[in-house]
Amino acid sequence: MRVTSALLCDAATVREGLLHVLGGGVTRIWRTEVPTALGVDLALLLSMDQAEQDGPHNVRAVLYGPDVSSIMEVGGVVQYNGGARLEPNEEHSIAMSFPFRDAVVNTYGRHVIDLMVDDESHRRIDVWVLHPEEMSLPPLD
Repeated sequence: MRVTSALLCDAATVREGLLHVLGGGVTRIWRTEVPTALGVDLALLLSMDQAEQDGPHNVRAVLYGPDVSSIMEVGGVVQYNGGARLEPNEEHSIAMSFPFRDAVVNTYGRHVIDLMVDDESHRRIDVWVLHPEEMSLPPLD
């Protein structure tokens, strides 16, 4: 199984196998104070080839703080339940969303979400929690 897309967004839902994303591509979150909730969802598209369709697969995402401490973990199990005929060498696409909106971060800085499939890391997503005063750049000399 492979991760074909993974991005933080304002909101993500899955309906009838389709991934709906609002405000995708979040990399920076501006907050006037910490601790604060992240207020984002993780949108995922996974691909499963025919050999991987026989059993369940554990998908989980762990949010780590700047000190590499675990803040929150979410996950689920995916399994192909048939129904759709696949062509030779075609992969089955699976849409998922994980809520990180209530994840509370206690410090500013770089946070990392590690996305794992069957306990193997497949993708890491950086998200920076910054104070609004850091928005302006210093003048060029």
